[in-house]
Amino acid sequence: MGSFLQQVYYGNTVGEWALALGIVVASAVAGRIVFWLIGRGIRRLARRTTSLFDDSVVDMVEEPIVGLVVLIGARYALNTLHMTTGAAAFVSGAFNLVLTLFAGWLILRLYEAFHNHFLTRLAGRTESQLDDQVLSIVLSGVRFTVAILAVVIGLNNAGYDVGTLLAGLGIGGLAFALAAQDTVANIFGGITMLIQRPFTPGDRIRIADTEGYIRRFGLRSSQLETTRGEKIMLPNSIFISNPIYNLDVCRFYSQEEKYPLHRDTSPEAIEQLIAALRTMAEAYPHILWADGLLSQVGMQSFDLTFFYGVAPWRPGGEFSSNYHKIDTARHYVNMNALKVFRELGVKLAAPAVTSYPQSGPFAITVPAQPEGGL
Repeated sequence: MGSFLQQVYYGNTVGEWALALGIVVASAVAGRIVFWLIGRGIRRLARRTTSLFDDSVVDMVEEPIVGLVVLIGARYALNTLHMTTGAAAFVSGAFNLVLTLFAGWLILRLYEAFHNHFLTRLAGRTESQLDDQVLSIVLSGVRFTVAILAVVIGLNNAGYDVGTLLAGLGIGGLAFALAAQDTVANIFGGITMLIQRPFTPGDRIRIADTEGYIRRFGLRSSQLETTRGEKIMLPNSIFISNPIYNLDVCRFYSQEEKYPLHRDTSPEAIEQLIAALRTMAEAYPHILWADGLLSQVGMQSFDLTFFYGVAPWRPGGEFSSNYHKIDTARHYVNMNALKVFRELGVKLAAPAVTSYPQSGPFAITVPAQPEGGL
């Protein structure tokens, strides 16, 4: 048995290899013991406090701490072996790299505990869903940043020339950026919308001849649901290159109708007509206000412009969309305006016609207009 332990393999005896393996196993056992101590001891102390933040911290850091214990044990085991200068330098660099990655993992888990306990709860108290989307993007950004920094610092600690590596990445990044201009534009559009907040998830908007509800807002693209239930994925770059109409923040839909009155209509009849039209429109439950004015006095007619505001549309009512509601209100106003004209004896002006020569090669026969207008 003694002769077997003294046999040399790769510069170390079997006994030395067995000792190193035993240290690794012992470090793994020590890691399990640390895990048990955290679970039974520190976790119990955390549960005695009124705050739940310390419980969240314990849950997040126990795996990285156990991993560090095992890593340190493995490093000590390797130190007991005889290695060449190159192998020792490689092991040392690899240990520094992995140790830095573990440290980054631990920092990230601590931030996740803070994020879940404080920021997520704070966002849950608001009615808007936009801050939930922002927090998801922030968490992804923190994870990406910590991972990149951990790798760069780890490679530097491992003895690699990070400056040369970053220079190479810069050239490659420039080529990548040129190839991913649309993606960059979409991300920039998403960040711009998060800062300006022209709408929140659930709002009904109109943009680039597309109208619908914002159901999901992401960093690169957003989902729009039309009033017919269609799902449309929009690149966020569309939000910075087109005007955005938030249709759910308006107090009413402003509409107007133009009525050309016969030139013989008296001012008293016009005032009586405006009052009758206003009373008629305000009797409609979906019209919030109405008013009229004499917008133009011409040679052929007097133009009466009638303004009214239609109440904003909401889903689940008698109208299928805001257009349906507006057109229904317009139909009501015009139909009842005809009745008001007839009741008051107000005539509409006949349409104007252009006179043409009655003889010669370009002669055109124009029908006579009815006397007194329509």
